[in-house]
Order: sequence, then structure tokens, then C-alpha cells
Amino acid sequence: MLDCAYTFQFVAESTEICANIMHRFWIRIAVLIFAAEGKCATSTPKRIAVIGEGVIGVSSALALIERDPRLNITVFFDTPFETTVSYGPAGLYRVDKIEDSKNFHFRPYAKRAFARYAKLFRELPASETGVNLVSGHILSTNLTALVEQDEIYGDIVYNFHYLREDEMQQFAPQEDEGHVFAIHYTAYTTEGGKYVPWMKRQLLAKGVRFIQRRISNLNELYNDFDVIVNCAGLNGGKLAGDGDDRNMFPIRGIIFEVNATWHHHFLFKDFTTFSIPTTDKVFIGSVKQPGRSDLEITQLDRDDILGRYYKLQPTFKAIYSFEWSGLRPGRYGGIRLEMTTVRFPVPRTRSLRNSGERVVQIVHNYGHGGHGFSVSWGCAEVVADLVIGNSTSRRH
Repeated sequence: MLDCAYTFQFVAESTEICANIMHRFWIRIAVLIFAAEGKCATSTPKRIAVIGEGVIGVSSALALIERDPRLNITVFFDTPFETTVSYGPAGLYRVDKIEDSKNFHFRPYAKRAFARYAKLFRELPASETGVNLVSGHILSTNLTALVEQDEIYGDIVYNFHYLREDEMQQFAPQEDEGHVFAIHYTAYTTEGGKYVPWMKRQLLAKGVRFIQRRISNLNELYNDFDVIVNCAGLNGGKLAGDGDDRNMFPIRGIIFEVNATWHHHFLFKDFTTFSIPTTDKVFIGSVKQPGRSDLEITQLDRDDILGRYYKLQPTFKAIYSFEWSGLRPGRYGGIRLEMTTVRFPVPRTRSLRNSGERVVQIVHNYGHGGHGFSVSWGCAEVVADLVIGNSTSRRH
């Protein structure tokens, strides 16, 4: 009986030991599985769709891939770049109080963009990037408008100051305009025809895909992407599908490219009459016509723009070699830059026993008016903040 008791005790202890071993074994297996799943989850790159091949879309894609090279990014565009509003501008760094915006909430975007252009100018040839450093002047009879320029970006650009009376003699007299004031500063140009293609080359080298396809509704991309970045410009509100299209409006613009290699300083009069030198050409413009969507350049347009500029600089009789018109994406309320989340049900499949829901993040980045080049990189960095998670706010 004693031997039998010892036998039962041995068996019981052995059973407990085996149970403990098996318990620890299965815990270890669970830990390994959890770790493997976590590793797979973190190593799987987000699939990101960027809609728009203009300066806003391409900047957004580049900021994302520079922040996280593992991202799987596709840029969709419906028309060739040469037909977009980003192709023509000289891209002088200058920001007005953005259309119908009641505050200067876009200043941080402009500041971040300026730092980026400074870096590119220091490190790469302007002939490649289209980013060049120029100085110049803005003239106006409206001193308040010049003070507003000072408030917006005077502390961001280089050497911003108001001109003395004796410095005004460098300009042609504007007697019929009343008293004329002027500011001077130094900043960067980001020539659209060079800067955007340069960024596209960087993206292609990093494995980003470009697909020509018209996206009519964001839900076309829900099943294939985790994040959709809406940089559709003038069509951004319509594509958003939430009624914001009523806030969008075109702002017609025109520029002429002229042969004037001796012209090295930008010159503005009241923000619509200007000349801007870039790396190897000079641009003259322009008009800002809200609500107009016609792109044909008429002789009336030519006479108006060139007549205004020749009055500002009478000796400037260069022959223009190229003319361009485009529609800037104006928006009541200014830039829309925010992230929203869309949830939709996922049906049960063989690989998914239970039905569930899929989450897609939508980032809207449009409505930059005539200031796309001046704020594009700053807005692109905010897009990267939102998508990758470094931002403290979902609305900017």
C-alpha cells in the first residue's frame, strides 16, 4: 500500500510538471506568434495614393518617401504635367494673405518651405532643381499692403526692408499713381518647369510609381490603399465629396517668357505686374482674375500685361518667346490641409472568417491659390506628419 501511495504521488507530481512544461511551452509559442505578427505589421509598408502631379502632389509624395523610404507610394495624374498650373510659374517666394483667409495660419507652411529651398540651393545646382536665389523689389501706392507683406514673411526672407526716398530713383517715375512706396528682399524662385520634374526624378529613383488615370471618386482607391492624399488642386473639393467643391474657384493667370538675360532682379508693381528672373529666363505677368476659367490668351490680354509692365520699366522691350495661362486653385477659407478617416465594412472571405471593417485615411491638401510654390513643401511636411504620426493635431 505504501508503494502504491508513492506511485500515486509520483504520477501526480509528474502530471503537474508536464502541465507546467506544456503551459510554458504554449505561452512561448503565443509570444513568438505575437512577435511575428507584430514584426509583420510594422514591416508592411503603408500603401499610399497621391492624387495630383503638380507641385503640391509631387511635394507631398517626396516628403513622405523621404520621411519613410519603406512606403509604397503611387501618384495618380489625369493630364500631362505640361498642362497643369504648376508648369508655368516662376515660383518667386512671396505670400499674400491667402484668398479669403481670415488669419495667417499658413505662415508655418511658408517658413518650412523656405528652409527647404535654402537647403536645395546650398547643396544642388540651380540648373537642375530650378531653385535660385534672387533679390528684388515690390512697389505699391498702398503702404498697408506692403506692411502686410512684412507681417507675413518679412522675418522669413533675407534682407527685408523698406526703401528710402533716395533709393526710389532707380525706378521709372509713376507720377500719375500718387506716392509710391517700395520694399526689398532676397528669396528663392522655384521654377515650375524645372523644380517639379526634378522632384519627380527623385521619386522615380526611390521606386514611386506614376500612373495616368482620372480618379473621379476617392472610393475607387479604398480597396487598394491605406492612405489617400488628395492634391487635386482646383478639383480637390469635388474629389473630396463632402460639399467643399462650393468653396473652390479658379483664379486665371497669364505669364510671358522673355529673352532678357541681363535682367537679374525681380520687380513687382501692386502684386499683379511683375518680372521674375529664374535660372536662365525671365517671366513677365500677370493677371489675377477670380472666377474666370478660360485659358485662351487674347491680344487684349497681351496689350494689358505688357503695357502695364513697360510703363513700370520703359526700357524693357524684350521679345517674348513663350506664353502660358493657367487656373490657380482658389478656395474660400484658404488652404485645406487635414486628415479624415473613412471606415467601411469588409465582407467575409475564405481567409477572413468574420466580416469586419477597413479603415482608410484621407488627407486633403488643396486650395493653395497662387501660392503653391511658396508653401508647397511646408504643406507636404505636414502631410508626412499626419500620415506617419508626428503631428499633434489632425487639423492644420
